[in-house]
Amino acid sequence: MGLDFLEHLKYRKCEFEDLDLTEEKVVFGRLKALEELAVYIDQMRLSLTRLLVVNDQSGETDEEVRADWRERETKLKERIPTPVPLDTIMEDRTIEIDLE
Repeated sequence: MGLDFLEHLKYRKCEFEDLDLTEEKVVFGRLKALEELAVYIDQMRLSLTRLLVVNDQSGETDEEVRADWRERETKLKERIPTPVPLDTIMEDRTIEIDLE
């Protein structure tokens, strides 16, 4: 037969445990919970993607996003003035008090 190569993909019933009715319900419940989690995760992913798009992040790949961040950080650093040392700003206003 032409599909003999698929023979190794078949399973035998003995390879899986036999479930009683209660265990079957538990497994089914876990499956349903995973389906709900998958929907929740997809919605979270869409929400976070939307948040990035609204904030002008248009990178398609991780590398594009990181390159955009590096570029924006460089521009920010160029705009921030170099701080002047504190001792050049403040005058010496030492007050001497004679306690005698």
